[in-house]
Amino acid sequence: PSVRKGVVFTLRIMLEERKVSEKHHSLVEELLLFSLKDEHPLVRIQSLRALRLLEGREEIIDQVRVVSLNDPYFTKRNGQEIYIVREEAKKTLRIMLKEDKWRKEEDSAQFQVGICYAGLGDYEKAIEELQKVVDKYPKSRWAPDSLERTGIYYWQGLDDSENAINTFEVLIDKYPNDNVVSYAYYWIGTIYLKQNQFDLAKKKFLYVQSTWPNSEMAERSKNH
Repeated sequence: PSVRKGVVFTLRIMLEERKVSEKHHSLVEELLLFSLKDEHPLVRIQSLRALRLLEGREEIIDQVRVVSLNDPYFTKRNGQEIYIVREEAKKTLRIMLKEDKWRKEEDSAQFQVGICYAGLGDYEKAIEELQKVVDKYPKSRWAPDSLERTGIYYWQGLDDSENAINTFEVLIDKYPNDNVVSYAYYWIGTIYLKQNQFDLAKKKFLYVQSTWPNSEMAERSKNH
């Protein structure tokens, strides 16, 4: 692992000193992304620090996001488990999200920004970024998904059921033929259920079952 760590560290220094030519950036990126899966946590940390220096792409930020959520390594500090690689990945995400060099004016990239902020626990910023998808790219396939995620973040992230329901209803109204509408009805029903509004919840669940009988949400709604 010391050799692999040394290689990644050297790449990072070369990037900092601009000693990597543009034509070799794709190779360096490939090596660093591969190193994110290295068995040694220090190699993964050095890879994250080096990736911040690249002209990023959507794939980079997506893989860093995965590490920020799932990396298994932790150390104990004052009796608590500290996931140091995840924390480094979150730091990398925060840095990358503040920079425009990697960000393309594309609907999928903008959607990814919102998802990443949610992964960092900043649900208000996530909602703000996802709203940009709806405003800038209303005909995009990512617009309905952005509204669905926004409703989830209002509800589960900010404990704001009213805005969650309002958002799901906007989704239903604006994109009535999109498959994600079944999710909106299901989530509204689930919120009503949590609020002990059983009749309203039942209506939503039955509507999901009758309108999308073979869907995942129909199966879920049968369990309530």
